[in-house]
Amino acid sequence: MGLFAVLKPKDGQICVDRLDINVACLPALLGRRNFICDVGVAFTPMDKPIDALEICLPFQFRDADIEDLGPKLLDAETASLVFGAQCDVRPIERTPPVEPPSSNSRWRQIVGRRSVSTDADPAAAVAPKARQLVFEDRDPRGETARLEYLLDYIDQRTTESTRSNGASFRLLTVGLANTAPVGKTTYVRLRVPVLRLGRAWTWERLLPFGIPTVSTLDMRVADAREAATGGVHTVADRMVTITQVHVLIATGPDYRWLRTSPQPTSVRVLETSQWLDYLGRRISLIGRGKLIVNLWSESDVEETRPIRVYASVKRETRLIRMLEMCRTALIGIAVLLFVFDDRYWDDGYLADVANAAVSVYNWLPGKWILPSTVLGVVGLVTILSRLWPAVRSGLYRADQWVYNIGRR
Repeated sequence: MGLFAVLKPKDGQICVDRLDINVACLPALLGRRNFICDVGVAFTPMDKPIDALEICLPFQFRDADIEDLGPKLLDAETASLVFGAQCDVRPIERTPPVEPPSSNSRWRQIVGRRSVSTDADPAAAVAPKARQLVFEDRDPRGETARLEYLLDYIDQRTTESTRSNGASFRLLTVGLANTAPVGKTTYVRLRVPVLRLGRAWTWERLLPFGIPTVSTLDMRVADAREAATGGVHTVADRMVTITQVHVLIATGPDYRWLRTSPQPTSVRVLETSQWLDYLGRRISLIGRGKLIVNLWSESDVEETRPIRVYASVKRETRLIRMLEMCRTALIGIAVLLFVFDDRYWDDGYLADVANAAVSVYNWLPGKWILPSTVLGVVGLVTILSRLWPAVRSGLYRADQWVYNIGRR
């Protein structure tokens, strides 16, 4: 089970107006798949300004790979695609909080993932690229409202994640580049390249040693039972009510959705040619490629009324079907020969194999070689497991570079 949730500050109150969760399965090199998770949160501080936001994510990822999507929303066309409505991006003037002056103070202004140092008076400094997003949206109840969000960015220096023992989610603390003011709705959006899917997206093999083709999705928003696991019961107490939640899952056309619960609000083919700038890459190396989008939308999501999205998806490609048929045929031939050929029993083939294995073991210079080999293999596997997140991160960047070739 995968938990998504927004937590209130330990010393304050916030109102979450909107939570956008986009999980996309994108093609990668050598038949692999890259999973990315985009999270957008619109929140309003109620009693005091806040400079950080805490959210729960069910995936494993590296903090250094988190990407700020705020700069992409400065383009009105991209913002309109993200919110599904015509969006205006308007400049605003925002003054950052004043810090105590000092003789050697250097003031830092954060713009997306870049930082600029200035020696000017902080009271006169204005956070660059401060924008207001204005659009009209219709919630699941059919009500249309004019929304105004202050676009904010993430501060990479103060953004970090932690995980409690036994918990199936990570707690991500998102540092804000500009302090969110009281009574104003602030919107922040980020992208997390997924290293491990965890319990939110599990793969199954239909046959032993087969290719994993069937996957089960179990994603939950504001589920108190999932938040109470792993000795982190305080997380369940801090989950806030979300006025509007949108869960979007995008997969390629080679993924066939077997069953879903509940039924998605809408299903469509993603306009990939328009989303290239937002995704930062192409969908396919040859042609435009397609993504099938399943969307679930709910309102007033809280601890007693969570969202639980369950789906079973099967991946079907010609290569996978061919490999499965060859593997099944080879296993069947081997079983038939073993059962019906009397030579395996009369001539003692099985006994000869066992005697050969014992002879090889006795031939070794010392019996300590086998235990040392086992320990060496265990140590090598441990080292590789520690290095695997960095390797996966490098492969993700390589895929982004290759699939970005020829993009206009």
